[in-house]
Amino acid sequence: MRAAAAPGTVAGMTDHRPSSAGPGPTARPATDGSHAASPFAAEVGKVVFPDVPAERRALDLRIAATYDWTFGLHGASPRAVLWSNRRGQTLRFRQLERLFGPELRRGGLFRAPSGAARIADFGCGYGALFGWLRRRRWLGLEARYDGYDLSPKMIDAGRARFPDPRAAFHLAGTVTADADYVFASGTFGLKLDVPGDAWGEHCRALLRALWGRAERGLGFNMLNRRGRRGRPDDGSLFYAEPADWAAFARDALGAEVLLLDRYTPHDFTVLAWRPGCRPPGR
Repeated sequence: MRAAAAPGTVAGMTDHRPSSAGPGPTARPATDGSHAASPFAAEVGKVVFPDVPAERRALDLRIAATYDWTFGLHGASPRAVLWSNRRGQTLRFRQLERLFGPELRRGGLFRAPSGAARIADFGCGYGALFGWLRRRRWLGLEARYDGYDLSPKMIDAGRARFPDPRAAFHLAGTVTADADYVFASGTFGLKLDVPGDAWGEHCRALLRALWGRAERGLGFNMLNRRGRRGRPDDGSLFYAEPADWAAFARDALGAEVLLLDRYTPHDFTVLAWRPGCRPPGR
């Protein structure tokens, strides 16, 4: 799962963009809205993201181009998804795995009488979360992981890295199948030139859609407004107030909520469960 693009270093992420875009495949994608109304982008969007509303397709193509570009620079690595190192990436995964509960370690999550649990990873990048869950031995033999991303290069990398029958990677701007647990890590931080209020509404719409696919729980993270002070920002990032998004999950989604905002000053994680699905001790 990926982080947001940033100038300088923000929230453990490193900017690898050139000071000016030159010709060729490593040129920085446009972020000034110049392609938002392009007829070509509209037509391509219909083909690439048929399940995404028309008004979102041009924006999704621009985000996809950004992550295709970073992957071209760094390959399948934390730097490609704009974490400065693996430690920062796994720190966020440790928060998200708390959605499961301590009694479900060592594959127990996937041996319930009701059948194997399913995980959806929205903004999966090159599949780092799948690799993490597999290393941590969360994944039983009947597990199902579906990763969704806008970037064709990221999806191709996930498929190449993990030829595991439990994993599937989808080029899509939405989760297309129900899952027991849905995750979105680093998915909401890069707003490009979209105004903050409009981006906030966009995130709420996405979270409502993700919650609609989550049968047991949803975990997501965002950049923390309190960690913004003194850090470079060209306006392309979305910073959020932790309490507001925990309240959104509780009041708008009707979830049982745990807010995690002390593991780093730079971002926060919201864990949301369906009523009755919150593990003991959470």
